[in-house]
Amino acid sequence: MLQAALFYLSALFYAGSAAAAAVAKSNESATIVAYTLPTEVTRGSTFDVKVAAAGRDHYTNVETFIANVDKVNTSSGGSIYYTPSVATFDFSGGSVDVTITFNSSTRIDSVQVRPYSYGIEATVNKKASTIKLTLDEPRNIVVQVNEDVWQNVLHLFSNDIETDVPSPDDPDVLYFAPGYHTSSTGFSNVTSGQTVYLAGGAAVSTTFSFVNATNATMRGRGLVYKPTKAGGVLIVSSEDITLQDLIFVNPNNGYTLTAGMASGVTVRNIRTFSDGSWGDGSASAGTLSVR
Repeated sequence: MLQAALFYLSALFYAGSAAAAAVAKSNESATIVAYTLPTEVTRGSTFDVKVAAAGRDHYTNVETFIANVDKVNTSSGGSIYYTPSVATFDFSGGSVDVTITFNSSTRIDSVQVRPYSYGIEATVNKKASTIKLTLDEPRNIVVQVNEDVWQNVLHLFSNDIETDVPSPDDPDVLYFAPGYHTSSTGFSNVTSGQTVYLAGGAAVSTTFSFVNATNATMRGRGLVYKPTKAGGVLIVSSEDITLQDLIFVNPNNGYTLTAGMASGVTVRNIRTFSDGSWGDGSASAGTLSVR
């Protein structure tokens, strides 16, 4: 059992209103989209993030928020809690330069950009407490200050700009616009053939329940934010269910996905944070073909 789990799950396991998105464009260079988070999402203050098309000085600010994680205190058997920072944005059409300001009295002695296999090099201005790096394509990366994986760390997630946003008027679409959403029961039921879409800037506090459903999809650029019932997603006696491109923040029971008696579950580019007991991220029983 893991007391704390940070999972970036790909191949295994926000379009919002104009008020919710800030768009920066440059001729023959990258287009950048960032989102305004609802006030119910706890903002971060450790890092400031801004992004520009590579070689340009038209910056787009990217909001940061915090997630909760913990690790076992090996002396007491209890937990030690941390609040790392998270930021997300979309870009397409070229490379982008990312500038990160570390708002701390702690001196930056070193910076690590993980995973190392991406070969992303960071330039550090210790006097200004800034970190600069370039992304040639959307990536999920972790920027650590002084090798700190728990607190002084920024989880920076980027995606391609969406080109297939569903219509909120489509009867087969459960569309969550930018803003904060809850449900009276704590559950949102998804039926066969439906698409659940979380627009950029949406934060939805509910468990999405796929029961006796087939050919259903859940996707977007929003957050599943601190659902309080049965984790992030519950899939029971269902088949051909796809989850894609979302961020899950601290489901109440630690599980992002629970699947039982299901088949054909596809999970792509899901980023999730959990804390506390059962913080394993996902669990399946009697389920075939989870990929």
